[in-house]
Amino acid sequence: MLGYQVTKIKGDRDIVIADTGSRSGLTAQFDQEADGHALRVGSEFGLQFKLKNFKISPYVGLEHISARMNDFEETSTSGHGDLALKVNFDDVSQTSLESGVRLGAELMNVGSSTVSLHVQPYLRRIVSGDEPELSTQYAVTDSSYNAHLKSHNDDLQMGISLGGDIAFGALSIGAGVDFTSSDTLNQTQGSLRARFAF
Repeated sequence: MLGYQVTKIKGDRDIVIADTGSRSGLTAQFDQEADGHALRVGSEFGLQFKLKNFKISPYVGLEHISARMNDFEETSTSGHGDLALKVNFDDVSQTSLESGVRLGAELMNVGSSTVSLHVQPYLRRIVSGDEPELSTQYAVTDSSYNAHLKSHNDDLQMGISLGGDIAFGALSIGAGVDFTSSDTLNQTQGSLRARFAF
């Protein structure tokens, strides 16, 4: 399997500083945004059971991801831009083991190709990965520091993928949206991929 993945992250953050008497308090709101991209290479082993136009394919797979997350920035929505946080990310590579089941439905045939939709619940565990350099800066202090961002190798992720594929014989090309959740990460990703079955 060969794929290209685009990640878009959006969020919000509030800061509340209480009035101490000698200094007045404040409440600040921020919008957060970051984006990134990744190249995914992997292989899967599984079985396919077909019933009319429906396919059930349990599988196990190993995947390597080489990713780049662009700068993470906050924009103040309350006039407190001096408290905004900016994070610079490094490149990261990870290898993960995945097991799940792909549920597919063939919609139509166009010439020699087949168009289908799929739902794919899965479990994933990172088995090896880099610890990227994380650079953080608060504009209010104009200072920065470096820290190691831990690779959560023991973190079991649960996810579901929704998408569609066009199959040309053994080759299929598709696009989808992945929703991933764990104790330390909630993520939504879009991806393009190509698979070759043999």
